[in-house]
Amino acid sequence: GPGPRGRRRSPRPRRGREPPFKPIAEQVIRAAASVPANVAEGQGRSGQDRRYHWRVAYGSARELAVHLTLLADAGAIDRPGAARVLAQLDEVRAMLWKMTHPR
Repeated sequence: GPGPRGRRRSPRPRRGREPPFKPIAEQVIRAAASVPANVAEGQGRSGQDRRYHWRVAYGSARELAVHLTLLADAGAIDRPGAARVLAQLDEVRAMLWKMTHPR
């Protein structure tokens, strides 16, 4: 359900399951941190260098979506919570695609 200030909580690991999914969980954290970090880095650059960082952010968002889907399919995280995050990631990827493919 909604967390503090009406924000939805991110998908939480189910209790009783830790070690088998730890490596993929660490990848999720790295990919999730990479998206905004590369958007911010690109914002401070120009031209192809800017687009490079935004393409890296796009790739990290795709990677994050794959990992979350795998974790949800394995029952390691809450499927409805993962679906909400995946929908938001789809919006982020669409924005990044437009940023890296200007008309």
